[in-house]
Amino acid sequence: MKNSVNETAKKNDFRFLGPERYYHVAGRQLDERTNDGTDNFVNVQGNDEKTTFGSIIAVGIVAIAITGLVCLACRPKAAEKLYSGVLAPVVSDEAGIIGNDESLKTTLDEYLDLTGVCPAVYTVYEEEWKSDYDDLQAYTLHKYADNFTDMQHFVIVCSIPENEAKLIGQGESVEAHYEVFAINGVSTNAFISDSDLNRFRNLLSEDLRNGSEPSVALEGAFRYAIKDADTKLHPYSGSFFKLFLTFLPVLIVTIIFIVVLVMVSRKYKKDRTALKESFAKA
Repeated sequence: MKNSVNETAKKNDFRFLGPERYYHVAGRQLDERTNDGTDNFVNVQGNDEKTTFGSIIAVGIVAIAITGLVCLACRPKAAEKLYSGVLAPVVSDEAGIIGNDESLKTTLDEYLDLTGVCPAVYTVYEEEWKSDYDDLQAYTLHKYADNFTDMQHFVIVCSIPENEAKLIGQGESVEAHYEVFAINGVSTNAFISDSDLNRFRNLLSEDLRNGSEPSVALEGAFRYAIKDADTKLHPYSGSFFKLFLTFLPVLIVTIIFIVVLVMVSRKYKKDRTALKESFAKA
């Protein structure tokens, strides 16, 4: 019977696995009777796989690639001045509420020279647009379309009730009810985003509500626009803190991958040490 069992085992290439036929390598049992030149591990758990030097290289390559992509995505792109040609700023004070139009025009000229975006300021009576348009936004859109054929203008309309405008013209102190709207052509988007437009409008409206004379309020809003445009033209010339905030996502990604690389390297070193110790014991 014993011989019969042995013959059956030979025919079917069975192996009788005894404890003396195993030795441990990096925490796993290796069957020494594998004859095809490969390591035949038994009782292998998924989390026991060896960390290879190739895996460290792979993590490093992925880290460099992703960090590079994040760098490109976060890198501030410098805006380019638009070609202004024969464009000239417009100040049309139909409501007669701008006290110093020469000073305002000088500021608008500075903005045009810096960006190539051509500003146009209109003051109108509230009654002018309320009779034909649903709101000041619709009126401002028509004001742009009626006066300009390009997409390079920045149009600001400041509205006031007629009776208040006349009292201001007579030197009276009036709690004026201004309404403001601004619109820019698509060619100016590099300098005037939606958030920039809202910020400009809010600054202007707030100064007018606080009692500023319209030309002063307009100059203040354009001073903000000039400073912001200069930053867009020279994104790397700002303060160190601003540059730090710009590249903060890159720094975070880099730190994360450094931590991952350290962990993978430590696991690789640990596996190598365990493997050497196992062979030394064998």
